Amino acid sequence: MIRSGPRSIAMMTTGILLLATGELRGGDQTPPDEVVVRVPGDLDPADPSPLLILLHGYTLTGGEQEAWWRLWPVAEANGFLFASPTGSTAANGLTYWNANDNCCDYEGTGVDHVAYLIDLVDAIRAEHNVDPNRIHLVGYSNGGCMAYRMACDRGDVFASVVSVAGATWMDPANCPAEHPVHVLHVHGTEDTVVSYKGGFDPFNPPFPHPGAVGSVAQWVENDGCDPDSWVASPPFDFTSELFGVETEVIRYDEPCDPNGSVELWRIQGGSHFPSMTDEGRARLVEFLVEHPKVAPCPADLDTSGRVDAGDLGILIIAWNSSASSVDLNGDGRIDSGDLGILIAAWGPCP
Repeated sequence: MIRSGPRSIAMMTTGILLLATGELRGGDQTPPDEVVVRVPGDLDPADPSPLLILLHGYTLTGGEQEAWWRLWPVAEANGFLFASPTGSTAANGLTYWNANDNCCDYEGTGVDHVAYLIDLVDAIRAEHNVDPNRIHLVGYSNGGCMAYRMACDRGDVFASVVSVAGATWMDPANCPAEHPVHVLHVHGTEDTVVSYKGGFDPFNPPFPHPGAVGSVAQWVENDGCDPDSWVASPPFDFTSELFGVETEVIRYDEPCDPNGSVELWRIQGGSHFPSMTDEGRARLVEFLVEHPKVAPCPADLDTSGRVDAGDLGILIIAWNSSASSVDLNGDGRIDSGDLGILIAAWGPCP
């Protein structure tokens, strides 16, 4: 069920209250039903939009995470739909995502947040024209771990994930990684909560985490990158907690899978609590903009792996518009030229 909220003139956004209806398995600590989906004020419904979902850290809510980081204004300027959901609430009143064995389902409920987030994406896509090749996750701490979990389990859905002060599974066997994903890992070298070098969560000592270098190494392999192919870029000012340009950039993008790449932004001297600068926000959203999925074949508009009636339906809905993602021949208009390309590609993608 979706209910329209008030239009904010100042932010030029439409507030939408959205109810994700997926059933969570393995526990009864269901996340809140309502998630605010923010919509750019100049949105053209005929043009598929990118989607950014922000995942909060342990004990925070989605609203608190966004109030701290303030990603929405930058996301809106780049045409993103935006949502910052809140995970489950434990018996002690603290909010969390069940990301991996290290963090943060400390009560062992087994609540299925993978299913919840996929249901959320599906519900947003049911109401908005979302570009299936530009769906992105950004997570902090526990939310960063959850972003990795989604890349492991549902890399078919997400073009890129950003983990800030998070970590992936310690055991790579727990990460199926059946699909390549663009990964950005941001971490402070002096983080004493989720150690940059890896270690143990004080709330869950039996289960260690791999740290920044270990997490990145797993995804360098998952994305088919050459571990010796890294390049370094000049540092920049990501966080206001430190003076000057403190964040080094290490990039693996050759010869990765076309839909995979890995970056490590190493905050020299940074803690577990980075407060993003304007440059940090801009660079982070720029990473998302520059890392969409590459469709296996251009006419596969619904990314199903084949060109069929589903793609024909998308093209017909966009007929006579200028929707860029459906403009197969690049002439600025959806018409018979695009239809001819789609018919010629009919069947399984190569």
